[in-house]
Amino acid sequence: MKGWGLPGFPCVVGAAVLILSLPGAGYGGDTYWVHDPNTAGDWFDPGNWDPSSPGHSDYAYIDNRGTASISSGSVNVGQLRAGGVLAGSVVQSGGGNLSQTLYLGYAPASRGMYNLSGGHLWTMDGTVGHGGTGIFIQSGGTHTVDNYSGPDREGSLFLGYSVGSHGSYELSGGLLNAPRLEPSGFFRQYVGWNGMGTFAQSGGINSGTELYLGYGTGSSGVYHLSAGSLRMGWYQLVGFSGKGTFTQSGGTNKVGFGVMLGLNSGSSGMYDLSVGFLWSGELNVGRFGVGIFNQSGGTSWVWSSLAVGIYPGSSGTYTLSGGSLGTRFHQYVGYSGTGTFVQTSGTNAVGGSLTLGRESGSRGTYYLSGGLMSVGGSVVAGDASGA
Repeated sequence: MKGWGLPGFPCVVGAAVLILSLPGAGYGGDTYWVHDPNTAGDWFDPGNWDPSSPGHSDYAYIDNRGTASISSGSVNVGQLRAGGVLAGSVVQSGGGNLSQTLYLGYAPASRGMYNLSGGHLWTMDGTVGHGGTGIFIQSGGTHTVDNYSGPDREGSLFLGYSVGSHGSYELSGGLLNAPRLEPSGFFRQYVGWNGMGTFAQSGGINSGTELYLGYGTGSSGVYHLSAGSLRMGWYQLVGFSGKGTFTQSGGTNKVGFGVMLGLNSGSSGMYDLSVGFLWSGELNVGRFGVGIFNQSGGTSWVWSSLAVGIYPGSSGTYTLSGGSLGTRFHQYVGYSGTGTFVQTSGTNAVGGSLTLGRESGSRGTYYLSGGLMSVGGSVVAGDASGA
């Protein structure tokens, strides 16, 4: 388990466990979609494939600008590539699809799409925009990501895998999840691995272990939450080594261990909350990089503590212009880095103490010009400069 938390503030979260056992498969052969690209064709029609319909260990390619349709029955393939070199898409309104590895937009100039409105898609790993452009649209059904054959059962979803690629996921209904989360399995979502990733959630449920926005250096990851429920058992890491942006204009975002903005040196992470509810184990704004939290409305509740500007060289800013912020324990503005809190409206309720400039070399500043601020404990100017 990664020790992301502040010293003295461990977090523990439980998860339900569902035990499943499914067979794995090695490489079989390649089979290609040859149906007329002007109309959608039935996946299970053997005449739509060359040389034959794909089996459980085959690699299935939809690469002729055509569309394969799944409305019933069960698909079981080793790998599915929609848009390998050119373009291709899959439309699923029912039935089941067990594609152990899914690629949408594999090559740099390719474009791949998956549209899930019903049924169940199950993948060990999925890449939306591997080298080119990938689009996943989910309005219903269930998309499960779970590496059932791996020793740690870690399943991953990548949006924008390579430099120059772009992957987008639109969730308006249904469920995106892993059936067995920590400690028996992990589901990590990377929005912008080395390329550009965008996740737009306007409904449904997205449930996993960790969410990364802007993972690699030079990457960019954006998450828009306007409705529905987002649940991460461990962390949301906004700007891991790249640039991450989270905008919440509705819905509920619940994070077991914590939300962290600007993880590594050179990274930047921003969270914008205008409507909705954020529940987080802890909240770090600027860990080694730059973190910005803008709250103009909604509710942000931190079960443990809020820290703005954590490690030396980091910079964090929290701007509260509406809504309510509450922490069960402490707030640190400038833990070991530079922290700034600007409150012009809204409510900030600190259950414990408020510390400005905790460690030597840090700087913490709190500007209060409006709204309400209450501190259950004391206001402390630490070993560094605080205002």
